[in-house]
Parts: sequence; structure tokens; C-alpha cells
Amino acid sequence: MAILKRMKRWLFSADALRHVVLLAVMTLVIVEPAYAQDLSGLQKMLDNIVKALTGGIGRSIAILGVVGLGLMMIIGRLNWIVFIMILAGIAIVFSAAAIVDGMGAGG
Repeated sequence: MAILKRMKRWLFSADALRHVVLLAVMTLVIVEPAYAQDLSGLQKMLDNIVKALTGGIGRSIAILGVVGLGLMMIIGRLNWIVFIMILAGIAIVFSAAAIVDGMGAGG
């Protein structure tokens, strides 16, 4: 039990924090990056998300949003700020690729 108490006291002391920080700094300084990293899996996943949001799924969500706006307009509960936000959101989602390409980040 005495050993556990000493270990607990050391773990929560300033010395332990100094050792952890020193170890983290040494790790960051010594470790070399892997130059053979392949991020194609991540890129494919992100491309699939973009295709889903700007493809058929995104189109269906946008249609539901416009239908909801129409129903709100019919029953007289249309908030014009919500109306503008939904239409602006639809425009931004479907023109996001053109916006990014226009900024010069297109691949």
C-alpha cells in the first residue's frame, strides 16, 4: 500500500507533469514524418460525402426544404429570415464546388 500511495503522490506532482511535457517535446523533435503516407482513402471518403450532399441525396433534402417553405407559406407561418436562410443554404451547397474552384483551390 505504501508503494501505491507514493506512486499516486508522484503522479499528481509537478515532477510528473514536467516529465510528461519533456517526453512529449522529445517525441515531437525526434520522430520523423512518414513520407510514404497515402491519404487516398481519406480523399475517397470525403469525395463520397461531397457526392452525397450535392448529388441525389442533397437534391432530395433541398426539395423537402422547399416543400416545407411552401407549406409554411400556405398556412401563413413563413418567417422570412428562415426562408432566406434555407434558400441561401441550398444555393451555397449546390454551388460550393464552383465557389472553391473560383478561389483557386480546385484540383
